[in-house]
Amino acid sequence: MKPKIISLHYTAKCGRNCPHCYLKKQISSDKEEIIKDEWLKLPQVLSCEDYIEKIAIALNFYTIGSLAIEEETNFLISFLEQCLTTKIKVDITTDFLMVNYFTAKIHFYNRNLFSIIDVFSISIDNNRFSSFYSNKYFLELTVEKIKKQGINNVNANFLISKESAKWIKDNILEELSKIFDTVHIIFEKPFTYTKDEYYNIIEDLFNHNVFENDKYIIDPCILFRLGLVEHCHNTNYIIDINQYGNVSGCAYDHFDISIDNIKKIDDVLEILKKTEDKKITRCNYLEFVDNL
Repeated sequence: MKPKIISLHYTAKCGRNCPHCYLKKQISSDKEEIIKDEWLKLPQVLSCEDYIEKIAIALNFYTIGSLAIEEETNFLISFLEQCLTTKIKVDITTDFLMVNYFTAKIHFYNRNLFSIIDVFSISIDNNRFSSFYSNKYFLELTVEKIKKQGINNVNANFLISKESAKWIKDNILEELSKIFDTVHIIFEKPFTYTKDEYYNIIEDLFNHNVFENDKYIIDPCILFRLGLVEHCHNTNYIIDINQYGNVSGCAYDHFDISIDNIKKIDDVLEILKKTEDKKITRCNYLEFVDNL
């Protein structure tokens, strides 16, 4: 299968430790990050052969302070400008505290950048979103403002944690589905659950017909674990590249399941073509869950 999406994690400054993120904290003192000026070349390299449909990139920096947020936002806007020039679509993920700041920045610098954003996702979890109903109006206004910029796909990433699991029973997922085009249901890092807690949450999702409703997108790792799909789509449909240039078909663990390593951005196409016949033969996610 030819990969269609690059999921780019270009910096370690975000800490890789958001509760909704499956990436480990992959910070290594003996590895050098690829410098940001190099990442800005990526859209041009990918556009040479029209190889990738789009790039997915995130801006969830609520823990690193205002100076870093400013720096990373400015970089991301520069990256979007390169994507606009090369006509490569982008999926953006940010958290609900950052979304207005980020969209205002785009509007100020170049509102044409909105035209290359295919999907805009907003992450929701208990750390930043303690009460749904006190934030419901804010969410409705935010989604409306984004859609006015011509972005038709505005999604919620809903983190299921021990604290937010009760939201399923309280029909909060149904309320989110009325605001957003789709609700992407993702789990907190697997090792935070006992086996009983994990399967109780799965049972609640089944009881609320979440698996049968097209408005919900279930984390493919969960579907794979339950035997509802033959494989996680990330095997090579989505190729993950981290800040060190590790290329993997699985965002969960780059160092154990790495396909190759980018030495310079000009090598990206050659390495991506190697992934077409690659298959992941082990799954660290399943190992964590099965050993609960």
